[in-house]
Amino acid sequence: MEGAGHEQIKLDLTDGSALEQFVKSLPEIDGCVNNAGIGGKLPIAFIKRSDLQSILDINMIAPVMLTQLLVKKKKMKRGSSMVLTSSISGVFSVDIGNAMYSITKSAIDGFMKNAAIELAVKGIRVNSVNPGMVETPINNIDSFTEDQKKRDMANYPMQRYGHPNDVAWGIIYLLSDASSWVTGTRLKIDGGYSL
Repeated sequence: MEGAGHEQIKLDLTDGSALEQFVKSLPEIDGCVNNAGIGGKLPIAFIKRSDLQSILDINMIAPVMLTQLLVKKKKMKRGSSMVLTSSISGVFSVDIGNAMYSITKSAIDGFMKNAAIELAVKGIRVNSVNPGMVETPINNIDSFTEDQKKRDMANYPMQRYGHPNDVAWGIIYLLSDASSWVTGTRLKIDGGYSL
């Protein structure tokens, strides 16, 4: 990312006291990207409570608790922006075995809309990005056969998967003053998949 003052932080978001200590240590900030997430592919018949709890803890509960702490500790400046990473999986059934992940991403979009309403009075904008398939290690695209890739890419009018920068530019827009009148919005970045 261009510019100065950006910081990438590694933290166990499921550890409530560590999360609180982290937020206390922050100066007042003007932007936050909630991007932590894990996948979990299991057919519904094989989902265990522990599997579901694990993905809920990271993908849904942690962003809610982080947002709450940032607001309660008055760490978000007036005019600041928060971006939550969701997925088109929260809106579309994209694959068998994707129920747990889809549940968490639907929940994040629901939370985003409610947070946008509640935090607007504080001058804080809250939006989400909803990427389609992005070529990252978490998606393990290299494990697909060429035939699987070809069939899957047929769902994308742009005939390719996304790259991390495709999503990053959307996040930069939502963090910037260029989107100063945008809140409660799901920004689809999916190569046309959702058309």
